[in-house]
Amino acid sequence: MKRKKGWIAGIVVIAVIALLFVGYNIYRYPAMFRSLSDNSLSDSQVGELREEIFSQADVKVLVAYFSHSGTTKNVATALSEKTGGDLFEITPQDDYSNVYMQSNSEIRSNARPALTDTVENMSEYDVVFVGYPVWWHATPAPINTFLESYNLTGKLIIPFCTSGESDIDETMSTFLNSCDGLAVYGERRISGTGQIDGWLSELGLTGNAAQPGDETQVEPSETEPVVSEENNETAEVSGVDGKTLIVYFSWSTSGNTEKMANTIRERTGGDILEIEPAVAYPTDYDECGDVALVERDENARPEIANLPVSIEEYDTIFVGYPIWLAYHNLIQCTQG
Repeated sequence: MKRKKGWIAGIVVIAVIALLFVGYNIYRYPAMFRSLSDNSLSDSQVGELREEIFSQADVKVLVAYFSHSGTTKNVATALSEKTGGDLFEITPQDDYSNVYMQSNSEIRSNARPALTDTVENMSEYDVVFVGYPVWWHATPAPINTFLESYNLTGKLIIPFCTSGESDIDETMSTFLNSCDGLAVYGERRISGTGQIDGWLSELGLTGNAAQPGDETQVEPSETEPVVSEENNETAEVSGVDGKTLIVYFSWSTSGNTEKMANTIRERTGGDILEIEPAVAYPTDYDECGDVALVERDENARPEIANLPVSIEEYDTIFVGYPIWLAYHNLIQCTQG
């Protein structure tokens, strides 16, 4: 009897583990168990359309993008400048109050959130770039709304994503699910604007006029100091004569990183600067983790409110920070 009960208990444990595993994958990969189709054009059909479009005297380009943290917006803006294309932001009517949970729910339920604006002259464009962050190994739902809102037949659709880790291949199943009869071509993950020139060259779109074969390269513009939106001023670092600077970011009330930074300052005599995000992180542990996960997946560069005008006078710069790691579907925020 005891042996029988032991077997039953073992089976129950295995069943619970299996259910937890399935539940985890449904949550972490919300598009995994959906029925997704790919009725986009074949490679040969895409090639024929590409030749036809690029044989034209003028190729009209649209760069459409969805951006939550601003990373995709930066890439899209640079792409628009380099191709001479028009820029269009894909904006949901309802803001995300909890992007971590809402985006997962949208992808899992195959939602199509309403958008605020439309491209009135879509018929004029030959090439449409579509940019987005990678959310839950899939395309954000507003991208699917955009793709299904227009007749994009006869145009080259070129997807690009911004992500610190996930590759664009992970998103193509959900992207192509909204591309029936469309020519999808040249998809790429762009980690920084420095990758755009090489990508455009591979696509056959180079130069501001977006003319195939034009080898003119657009030089990147100089990076301007980030200005705080609150006070419209750039910060000054104290101690102009100092050669050592200690820069740190600290999140928690315990201030572990701040304490270490001050210890280094006492021992080196250097100047100190606390990095202050323009938009403060939530004080709640779990909410902060949600934001950190989105920033990681989007390879985000949040604006700094007190960025110094210059740090050229320093020979040595210490940079301190807590470690924020993703473990499964949770962010383990260290007490920085």
